[in-house]
Formats: sequence, structure tokens, C-alpha cells
Amino acid sequence: MGGLGKTTFAQNVYNDEKVQNHFELKLWVCVSDVFDLKVIVEKTLKSIGKEPGHFELDQLQTSLRNEISGKKYLFVLDDVWNEDLQKWMDLMALLMCGARGSRILVTTSSEKVAKITGGKLQHYSLKGLDLDKCWSLFKKIVFEGKEPESPKVKEIEEQIVKKCVGVPLAIKTIASLLYYRDSEREWLTFLENDLSKITQNENVILNTLKLSYNHLLSHLKHCFAYCPLFPKDYVIDVKKLIHLWVAQGFIEPSNSSLCVEDIELR
Repeated sequence: MGGLGKTTFAQNVYNDEKVQNHFELKLWVCVSDVFDLKVIVEKTLKSIGKEPGHFELDQLQTSLRNEISGKKYLFVLDDVWNEDLQKWMDLMALLMCGARGSRILVTTSSEKVAKITGGKLQHYSLKGLDLDKCWSLFKKIVFEGKEPESPKVKEIEEQIVKKCVGVPLAIKTIASLLYYRDSEREWLTFLENDLSKITQNENVILNTLKLSYNHLLSHLKHCFAYCPLFPKDYVIDVKKLIHLWVAQGFIEPSNSSLCVEDIELR
């Protein structure tokens, strides 16, 4: 299930001090839907800090081999969906020039992918948080770690947390929505009206994120909905995105004496 923290877990491993001291080279590539060897090699070179340029695959492979040859590396391949064994073997053949002790860490939402990439090695399946940890995470965000003063609010909160079925992303999203709500009536309304739409575990993430979207101000919804025009995992230039929002008329000055460009500069 999405939102369980696979990428976050990999980041904690990647940034651990012992890991940093153990490996000569660390690489991180977000793979996503398209498992294209040329694209992966280009992203890997960028991860090292090398500009891949406009070269053919053979030249890019040679460049990557030169960078990792004889070095003990940690290579994280995040969000892998490839179920083609041959494509995986082609990538492995390229990476075999590293030093003994090099490691590859793969995150995926597919058990089949885990078996293809790991072979006979054991893979680790992340599960949802238990109720106590869910409760702790929720309180940390909404009440800064303290217990709610009202017993009724605590009762409502427990029902809300159960709706999140142990998914950290769902807990954080809903907790953020409730951060500024104080009264019991507001909490109860949220539980009975908004959370009643979340009924199936497999849809908890999509429903929770949609809930978060529904609570945005109308003009912010336009800005957010514009972002899917960019490809998945595309690195968006913030200034360029703001200019596009302005061009679409999504940003309007609240002060009539200011033009849109003045707002942007602020």
C-alpha cells in the first residue's frame, strides 16, 4: 500500500551515519513507472553530480562504469515497478563493476518486483503502524504530543485514528487538517461528514489525499490541479510554476494597488 513509508525508510538508511562511513559512493534514483536503462543511467550520473549530456546508451554506460568501478557503493532504486527480468539483468550487468560489499536497496509496491529484484534474498514487507504508534503520531502533530483536554475529543480522535488503518501518510494528512480545529462540534462534524467517505482500506490514501484537496481554498485547488500537467517525478522549477499560475489567472492580488508580479516578488 502507498503511504506506509517505504521511501522514508530507505532515506533513513541512506542518511544513516554508519552507512555514510561504510560506503565510498551513494546513489539514489527514483525509477517510477518507466524502467528505461538509458534514463536510469542518466539519473544515476546526475546523482553523482555528473552531467550526462546528450550521448547514446553505450557512452553513458561507459561513463557510469568509470564512476563506480572498484568502489563500494550503496545504490537506492526507489519506487520500482518493472516486472521484466531481462531489463533488471541488463542493469545488474552494468553495476557489477563495483567493489565487493556494494549494496542495492529497492523500494516497490509490488511483491512480484521484490522477488525479481531480490532473487532468493528475503524482502521486507512494511506493515501499517499499530494503534499506539498511530495515536502517538497523531498527537504529536495535533496536540504537540500532549493528551487532548476534552474526553469527548479524545474519543472522537480515537475513531479518526482507526480510520487511517495504520498508514502514516493518512495520519499526517488528517492530523494537519484538524490542527486548527478546537471545538468538539468541529471534530465531530469532520468525523461524521468527511471521514465517512473513507470506507475501504485499499483506498485510504487516495480518499485521504482527496479529502485534503477538498479542504483547500478554491484558488489553491486550481494551482494544485495544474501540477499534474508535469510528468511524474519531474523536478518543477518554482518560479516557472508561479509564472504559469499567473498566466492562467490563478493568482489574483488581494490589494488592488499591487500587480501580480509584485505579489510574486513578495
